[in-house]
Amino acid sequence: MLRINQLAKELGVANQEVIEACEKRLNLPGKSHSSNLTDDQADQLRRSFRSEERRVGKECRSRW
Repeated sequence: MLRINQLAKELGVANQEVIEACEKRLNLPGKSHSSNLTDDQADQLRRSFRSEERRVGKECRSRW
């Protein structure tokens, strides 16, 4: 179990970004910064943020 605020800190993003990702990607409404995530949910969010990070990085590099 991991709290949303702990995962946000690990990923270097705002709590609200993780909450929004929970709602959009995992269909978990009503979460707050102190809500718990299962290990599976946390792993899904980590993968999601990392793939988004790679995509944004590629877009930035292609502009230069």
